[in-house]
Amino acid sequence: MLDPVRPHRKENTHPVSNRSVTRDEVVDCLNARHARFFAEVGVDTHTGILHRREMRRRVRFKSYPYIGSRYGDESPRILFVGQHDPTDEGNLVSFERRRQHVEDKARADHNPHIAGTWFQALSLLPPEYGWASVADSTRPCQSLLRRPLPMEAQWADPLLFVALTNWNKWVEVGSGAFNRHLAEDAERALLIDEVRCCEPEIVIFQGKLFLRPARLRAIRSLASDFDVRVWPHPSHRARRRPRDVVEALWP
Repeated sequence: MLDPVRPHRKENTHPVSNRSVTRDEVVDCLNARHARFFAEVGVDTHTGILHRREMRRRVRFKSYPYIGSRYGDESPRILFVGQHDPTDEGNLVSFERRRQHVEDKARADHNPHIAGTWFQALSLLPPEYGWASVADSTRPCQSLLRRPLPMEAQWADPLLFVALTNWNKWVEVGSGAFNRHLAEDAERALLIDEVRCCEPEIVIFQGKLFLRPARLRAIRSLASDFDVRVWPHPSHRARRRPRDVVEALWP
């Protein structure tokens, strides 16, 4: 029977969970892997611009993944895989700048995606982080973060302990989202290696789009080594209460 307070939590029996991992190790691994990807597909390592003469529009590799400043300090290690980040920030977003975007922002200022991810992470962390105190709230996640939280849920920011990357890596320069694969095989290999570099104990793919056959095949390829799950995307226009964003969509 599922835990009535923290649904979908289950014992992690995958071998990766037995190894300790530091944030510095993860960042070093990701740096090396992204350098190979940039060289392979022709991405400028400073600007993120893709150099292809046949491209009618200029596109940029948006960002390195977000790695929380305390990633590896708590178990389980959690990696979220979102859909895309639709804004062009004028340059390739570094690890540090990406971290600052999340950690230096006031809790009340998080957008619906990050607010929902906050509660998804909270649901998976040990009980003392306070999931039980907010699990049954009828308010949307973003609204909850704009109000005083119960004391049990205030002592640590769950996002410090997680990592976040995106399925789609590109943005159109000066515009925004570019939801196409430009080097699909290389991009999927990069994503799989991002997961392996993070050595997560749980991988959460966010959104029903990951139930599409091609995406689900990629997810299944990771399931033998990692505890992989598909949960709702937190910014979906349907209900956004804490219980809603931790609903299991797959498996």
